[in-house]
Amino acid sequence: MTNLDAIKAKMYPYELPEETLSFLLEEQGLTPSEDYTRDDCWASLIRAVIRALWQLITLTKEKDNGSEIQYDVDALKDLIKHYSDELGEEGEKRPQNRDMTGIW
Repeated sequence: MTNLDAIKAKMYPYELPEETLSFLLEEQGLTPSEDYTRDDCWASLIRAVIRALWQLITLTKEKDNGSEIQYDVDALKDLIKHYSDELGEEGEKRPQNRDMTGIW
């Protein structure tokens, strides 16, 4: 299994283009085509997964050839929290989304 296969498996059932996933892996110092080894690159892979899932939060609805997919933002946030907790890294860089609708 390559690093690219591993990130796809960790993100299932959510998907992003392979180019995006490859870029996110490379940002973490991983080569997408290299074999995945848990000992050497687990934390870097999880960081790439977290960043990929944050990208999906901004895309709440997607249309493709007449079909429509809608993402459950709360489920994505729960999955991100789960992976962040696995890393044990409080303060993993996350976008600050604030609900400002109550101020009107």
